[in-house]
Amino acid sequence: MREAAAAHRSHPLFHHDLERFTHLVYKAAALTLRHYETWKRERHRVDYVDMVDQALTLLDDEPIAQELSARLKLCVVDELQDSSPIQLALFLRLHRLAGRSYWVGDPKQCIFEYAGADPTLMDAVVGWARENGGGVTPLSVNHRTLPPLLDLTNTLFTAALASHGIAPDEVRVTPREGAPAEPAGPPLRIWYAAAGNKAGYARALAEGIARLLGEGERPLVYDRVTADKRPLRPGDVAVLVATNEEAHELADALARLGHRAAVARSGLLQTPEGVALGAALRYVLDEQDRLSVAELEALQGWDGLGPDAWLDRELAPPEEGRERTTPTWRHRLDALRDVAAIATPAELVEAAFVALDLPLLCARWPDPPQRLTNLDALRRFAGVYERRCAEQGEGASLAGLLRFLQGLQRTFYEDREAKQGDEQHAGSDDDAITLTTYHRAKGLEWPVVILSSLDKTARDREVFDVAPETEAHALDPEAPLAGRWIRYWPWPYGQSGDASLESNALASTAGTRLTERKRRERARLLYVGFTRPRDVLILATQLKNGAPQVSWLLELSDREGRPALVLPSPRRA
Repeated sequence: MREAAAAHRSHPLFHHDLERFTHLVYKAAALTLRHYETWKRERHRVDYVDMVDQALTLLDDEPIAQELSARLKLCVVDELQDSSPIQLALFLRLHRLAGRSYWVGDPKQCIFEYAGADPTLMDAVVGWARENGGGVTPLSVNHRTLPPLLDLTNTLFTAALASHGIAPDEVRVTPREGAPAEPAGPPLRIWYAAAGNKAGYARALAEGIARLLGEGERPLVYDRVTADKRPLRPGDVAVLVATNEEAHELADALARLGHRAAVARSGLLQTPEGVALGAALRYVLDEQDRLSVAELEALQGWDGLGPDAWLDRELAPPEEGRERTTPTWRHRLDALRDVAAIATPAELVEAAFVALDLPLLCARWPDPPQRLTNLDALRRFAGVYERRCAEQGEGASLAGLLRFLQGLQRTFYEDREAKQGDEQHAGSDDDAITLTTYHRAKGLEWPVVILSSLDKTARDREVFDVAPETEAHALDPEAPLAGRWIRYWPWPYGQSGDASLESNALASTAGTRLTERKRRERARLLYVGFTRPRDVLILATQLKNGAPQVSWLLELSDREGRPALVLPSPRRA
């Protein structure tokens, strides 16, 4: 039986089942896309892919092309490295219509391959520009990082990215004119946390941050506005993590030590302030909504009675000759009902905040800055809803706003302004430490940046993920979608593992190509992390059996495969 089971991968019925399953998956995807297209067409809606694809189709219409050609004089594209091939096709078409364009991008920061970005795109565009009479100007001045840290990143990534085909001159940058030549303090620190699991590492990292901010004389940093040295503040510190789960775990560990953290948390509409707004709007819409009244009574403190006494009072028959006292907030919300038909949803949201004294309540609840930031997010979502109604030619209403807010809890809208779903927005102030993922940190900067999750490794069975493939040796900017297709290999063993199948898949041509692509992307993600700090970089590593767990840093190696960065032994540190 064992011998027969071990030979199952060569059995023709096993191959037949996998082949049939794969074809069914593609057929299901095609059927779903066709139905999705019908659904959007019937409702006159488009998603982000449609916005690009249909714009590209419109440009094939000669009258539209002539109109745009007469109006467009310059096309400017930023963050080109994050573009997908179909976006590149659109940019090229716009360039031909405008006759003149500037494209800005950095291939070292291409970290969104999962969203369709292609790191070969920049090379293709550079070659295309030179062949068509354009020029390429390197942006070789760094306006963020101080010289000592800049020397580190120049040296480290010049060696590490050489194996990616990126020339040293494309990596090395110089500091801005007038940048302080000397740091305010040690520009590089290494933290070793002896922890056996993720929870222990989060606690150790939180304790390290607490010590950093609790030192008698806090480290000095340069103030960006005055350019003078000043003591470090919590808002100057950012911790980069691999996942949102790690950010939340670290936020909880910091909170236990009395430090606030600015981190995007899920469930904006499940927070007390989100629940209060939803209940207030539902009560304005329907005065018989007793659940909303109960929710608002709870958030207002049960009228000072406590939940049990309040419930007894509500269930008891009214005493003869005595009217029950109505709280002030109910009078205010009742008054809103008279104007609900003529007020905009955004105006009703603002009026509900006033009726409930919600900013004052938020100031009394734990973590007031985060809650006040959440109120701003709720205001913004009302504006997003109104703009969406205007774009679709629909009337904005209170009932429609409630449906929109409920939808935020169920899904992620494609709307750029609502793409975070109902995540709480991370407030940023001088008293809050920023916790964010490496991907979200792109384009931002802080005086002090702590790089964590340095033990991150490649995910298991990545080769069995859905992935774009191409048979072309290089991306053709004139036909960026040519020769591209979607590869999918089903993993046949559910939650179980089969090391031999995975190793065979990784050793295949497609597997080798994928492994190298992922390795390079992880190196570029480290580049983004290393270039976020202005004054101080801290590498926070986890120790196991006395050895630092830095498998992610091993992605930084020279052409001979030697590590570009070797940390000192914690015993000698």
